[in-house]
Amino acid sequence: MANATLDEVYERLCDTGPEFDGWLSNHAPMAAEALIHHGHADRVHRWLDDYRRNLEPRPRGISPIGAEEWRDALGDPTRTGDWLNFFEREMTTDSWPDVLARWWPRLLPGIAAGATHGVIRVGHAVRALLTPAVLIPARLTPALLTPPDSAPPSDLPGPAPSVLPRSSSGVASDAASPCSPSSSAAASPLAAFRPPAGRVAELGQALAYWAARWQPMALPGSGPYRTTDPRAALDAVPRVPDQRFGIRSRLAQLADLPGWPDVPSGRGKRIPTGSSPAPSGSPAVPFLNGRDSVPAEPLAVGEIPSSARLLAADENTVHDRILAIIEAAVVRQAGYGYANPVMLVHAATAPTAVLRTLPALPGALHLPSLAAAWAATAAVTSAYAPEKPRPVTPRRGTRPEDLMAYAADSGDAHAIKLADAAIEAGDAETLACAYRALERFAP
Repeated sequence: MANATLDEVYERLCDTGPEFDGWLSNHAPMAAEALIHHGHADRVHRWLDDYRRNLEPRPRGISPIGAEEWRDALGDPTRTGDWLNFFEREMTTDSWPDVLARWWPRLLPGIAAGATHGVIRVGHAVRALLTPAVLIPARLTPALLTPPDSAPPSDLPGPAPSVLPRSSSGVASDAASPCSPSSSAAASPLAAFRPPAGRVAELGQALAYWAARWQPMALPGSGPYRTTDPRAALDAVPRVPDQRFGIRSRLAQLADLPGWPDVPSGRGKRIPTGSSPAPSGSPAVPFLNGRDSVPAEPLAVGEIPSSARLLAADENTVHDRILAIIEAAVVRQAGYGYANPVMLVHAATAPTAVLRTLPALPGALHLPSLAAAWAATAAVTSAYAPEKPRPVTPRRGTRPEDLMAYAADSGDAHAIKLADAAIEAGDAETLACAYRALERFAP
């Protein structure tokens, strides 16, 4: 029943644009998917009746984007209609996993697109496509959905998105993608299924929005926060000095911040295929989720902050590291969100979207995805977090269902998505802090 409601939602929204009233993002497909995923399908159509009054029609195209001309239109919001038409064609001529694998590395360096709403909408669309009741026939088991190449190849460059091969214009080239129609993505069991057309179309619209608002930014590079756990790392992220204007103005200041600049010197770095001994004298770095400390190799410039180095022997490391970033962002939202509760939500929801997309991606894209998830969280924190938190008493005993019900009662799309991210993180402290953060969205 819930799956049918989501398909009805996509049908009702298919002729709406990705933005309205200027830059405001259309949150309807994202918030509705989250409500349905957490058992509130009965609320969705009434909520959508109210929200849809704000939306604008799908924009018309100006000029078709050719298969080899996409770089010129990337990041041009006046071509939004053209991008919607482009991905409508992509989705009808190729399987959705192949389209996603082809475009994910092209779009990932522009993860800031639409204040990160591009990647967030993609994450919700992918989760809808991976819903077992829709995707997996009875004769198959979930094990068949394990992404191929779960361990990164030994010749893969370092994990920053900036190390993807670039064209002369600075945009990731076709050759940049570790995937192609003949790659592991094409061989994925996901490509053998035909999910509801509306869900495939929603992924196409999400990718189109990301492409139209594609926005690169200076990546966190040499700051001291690189060597710490995600929560302490976010504490150390410098703040942009001029916070009077919108996100484009704020992100443009990142490159000039001390300790922030992107220095992509990790091109020659290789990820070990197995555990390797740490050099003498290297520090011990706390591992994630309460695991024992492990000795860490020296960090390469441009590497992602984490409480552990990637060990290829632990195939859950990328997942765990992104999950820790989400937890840190949600917990910080409680104390720091008073300054700009809406925009700071994206420090948590952007990495959550990346985490949800991982199962549909080839393993070779997992490390760049981790890098982008951290870059998005750090950038939003730098742009919108105040210098000092306000004291907060977490609401102990908050259950996932309590949190989502509270968010649903508020009716606020950002509150719904923040609750969704907190539930993804799942631990008691995150849920307790998230409830306090949601109080700022109460009607």
